[in-house]
Amino acid sequence: MKNTALFAFAFLTLSFICQAQKGDSKKLFALIYTPGEQWNHTIAFHEQPYFKEHSTHLQTLRKTGQIVVGGRYSDKGFLLLKAIDSVEAHQIVHRDSSVINKTFKAEIFEFSTFYSGWVGKSPRPGAKKAQLTGLGGIFIQSENPESTRKWYAEKLGVPYNKNGTPFRWRKMQNPAQTGVTYWDVFAKKDPYFNLGDQEHMINYRVNNLEAFLEELRKKGVTIIGDMEQLEFGKFAWIKDPEGRKVELWEPNARAQIDLGDGIRSN
Repeated sequence: MKNTALFAFAFLTLSFICQAQKGDSKKLFALIYTPGEQWNHTIAFHEQPYFKEHSTHLQTLRKTGQIVVGGRYSDKGFLLLKAIDSVEAHQIVHRDSSVINKTFKAEIFEFSTFYSGWVGKSPRPGAKKAQLTGLGGIFIQSENPESTRKWYAEKLGVPYNKNGTPFRWRKMQNPAQTGVTYWDVFAKKDPYFNLGDQEHMINYRVNNLEAFLEELRKKGVTIIGDMEQLEFGKFAWIKDPEGRKVELWEPNARAQIDLGDGIRSN
């Protein structure tokens, strides 16, 4: 009953079940990720041990076309994977450091479709228009982040907490709808930035990030790496004409939660 419920939920969540391309000799396997023995329930999922290695593993599978579709529901992850047979499917899964080290538990099931369809690049019914909607954040690099944050707090009155400083605002057309723009200071050479000599990075809020990235690709914009699903939404990175790294962000509901002291617009 448990496995049947999981598959039923996956069908309802995905809207259309993906089918391997005609003529593809590979089989489909459903992969269910759940928290493993080493999962730390006191920290966010992206801070879990071996989570970065897990993301890198999935990015490699995407680039080689072995992931057909993936998503999350509840505290579980779902992937539809292409492999020659169950032996290869298990080999792929057990190359994942997060599985080897028990951050995640992975269950594999051979999968067959009875409703063909696809999930992908066409707009979902009711999907928001892919567009830039505002300023998401301003992030600066510093030789001494703590003293820099202290200066901004003491001299300019900018409070700080572990998630940076949220500047909260309301939409002019709909004052009941709120948003957040973040300010933060990072150490120079912080791996999150990887900016080289660039002193700051601007983050822009967007609707429908995946579709927005497709439009940017068509326009010849340089996209850095793959889009990532993190605690506060979807993130991607591009370069402007002078090589500056720019961050794009599609916020999720958690990004609107009060995450500490900040500044509110009047």
